[in-house]
Amino acid sequence: KAPKRGRDIIQLLLFVAPAIILLAVGLVYPAIRTATLAFFDRRGEEFVGFDNFVWMFTQPEIITTILNTLVWVALVPTVSTIVGMAYAIFIDKSKGEKVLKSLVFMPMAISFVGAGVIWRFVYEYRAEGFEQIGILNQVIVWLGGEPQQWLINSPWNTLFLIIVMVWIQTGFAMVLISAAIKGIPTEIVEAARLDGANAWQTFRNVTLP
Repeated sequence: KAPKRGRDIIQLLLFVAPAIILLAVGLVYPAIRTATLAFFDRRGEEFVGFDNFVWMFTQPEIITTILNTLVWVALVPTVSTIVGMAYAIFIDKSKGEKVLKSLVFMPMAISFVGAGVIWRFVYEYRAEGFEQIGILNQVIVWLGGEPQQWLINSPWNTLFLIIVMVWIQTGFAMVLISAAIKGIPTEIVEAARLDGANAWQTFRNVTLP
């Protein structure tokens, strides 16, 4: 048994080795190298300690970039999950479930380039007096307002870009949550209803956990 166990370990290592090598070369080494160079000057020759970090965190542009990144990290997964959960709950077992879920998931199937082209026709800006081809600006003009440069005007441009990413990611969240909901035993749901639980109580105590 011992020789067989040894052969199994060697075989396992042979299968895993290519992935480990690629991971080390493409991810681990660059990460270590980048972290090391952060403590040197621009030429990578003289050790400067934390001077680069002090400089970085005193630049308003970099602070803005970091804050925007934190907003993206916080909002995109959270909003995508909440909206995806809402879709999964309301579409599940409804008429035309497959068609509706396909429409929600469709943005996930297209490329970021395709999504960019689609949303360009939503946010496109032309100066006042020119015919608007952006849907959002055209609506604003119809309501008597002035067209806005949605992707340039800070800080709202970040939120408008987040909307695009949420639109793309919501379908993925919906598929995962819908699969989890369908995995709930019907006996548990029926038992909750027999105990007098309404739709909200069933969702909160059975579906959500």
